[in-house]
Amino acid sequence: MQSIHVRNEIGKLGCVLLHRPGAETQQLPHGDFGRVFYLRPTRSQFNLCEALEEYNRLSTVLSGQGVEILVLTDLLHETLENAEEARSDLINGVLSDSRIVGNEFKQGVRNYLESSVTNDELIDRILHGIRYGDIGLVLPRSASLTSFTNESFDPDTFLINPLNTAFFTRDPMSIAGHSLVFSHMYWPDRNPEVGLLQTISRFHPRFKDAPSWDGRASSFHIEGGDVIDLDEHSLLVGISSRTEAGAIDSLAKELFWQIPDSGIHTVYAIPVPSEGSRLHLDAYLTRIDVDSFIIDPTLMRPTSIYQLQPGKQIGSLRVKLASDNLKSFLEHVLGTGGLRIFDFRADPGSRLHQELENGAASALCLSPGVICTCEENVLTNDILSKAGIEVHPIPTHEMVAGFGGPSSLCLPLVRESL
Repeated sequence: MQSIHVRNEIGKLGCVLLHRPGAETQQLPHGDFGRVFYLRPTRSQFNLCEALEEYNRLSTVLSGQGVEILVLTDLLHETLENAEEARSDLINGVLSDSRIVGNEFKQGVRNYLESSVTNDELIDRILHGIRYGDIGLVLPRSASLTSFTNESFDPDTFLINPLNTAFFTRDPMSIAGHSLVFSHMYWPDRNPEVGLLQTISRFHPRFKDAPSWDGRASSFHIEGGDVIDLDEHSLLVGISSRTEAGAIDSLAKELFWQIPDSGIHTVYAIPVPSEGSRLHLDAYLTRIDVDSFIIDPTLMRPTSIYQLQPGKQIGSLRVKLASDNLKSFLEHVLGTGGLRIFDFRADPGSRLHQELENGAASALCLSPGVICTCEENVLTNDILSKAGIEVHPIPTHEMVAGFGGPSSLCLPLVRESL
């Protein structure tokens, strides 16, 4: 099996990346839940038991379809075991992403991470976050003027926050053909998730030969949930609250001019609505069969779809308006007439409308006509099932919390070509 190969969104899944939520979600001092789970304003805690049940259900569905599951912490452990220099690369990445200023803090964090006795301990320390009390700067009054004058830091306060949303594995990285696309995350606290994957890509034997684009070097943001592989030679990227047009320009130039044999000849871009909690294009559009899509009705409104192709000069782009009708655009690009669109149009406040806001359009396609969906979306699942789609529902309430669906929790690494 190829280590990286995704050139569509419906080919039979061969391999995926998941992260099993763990103790990193439970490291929050009292009253600080909203600071490090800032996108969950109505919550005061994260129920790890429920999240693990959801993770296990997703894993069971994937395994039942013959999908190989790679787990983030396993890959990190294998990477550190495989290459001695991976340890320093990982630590340097944490420091680079931390936004810590000053030698005392930086050296304290470095000493704390380097003192990890085992690789598993190092991984845990990175995932669980680093407090002021961990780095040796909170001293007795008799040993520090800072402590003596009551200017010392609270030892339980985080200097580096825990990576408590790492289970959204589609956000920090995406796949364009056989290339890794590393994100530049909107929230800086999530950039360390990208750093973990970059260390894996540099030193893990399964990934180290894959070409990549470092989105973190861009001045603009881009996140994996906005990147969709339309077909062998084209991507569709959402211009959203998390992905900027400037990053799409840079990605297109990289795929066209810098990555040999990327196979990507055209990048399309489409504005993404901002509705409720949904952030990325994959929360509004999912291809579920050769001739079928789930598309949120807000994305079906007339909108500008842009086409980016290589320009005449090396390193340049040629940009034009491709269409203002999503259905006809998809039919043209995919060469499939009469697409079947499930848009679940409903009145605001209705049950069907609530399900749309709860990730009904964010399914994970396991193979043509076979999908994994949010169990809570009973009506939309029933509509899809009656239309001949094989539906595998799983609970997602705790992990996803309305910000998407199963596709947000799973990064496809290998899919069969069509």
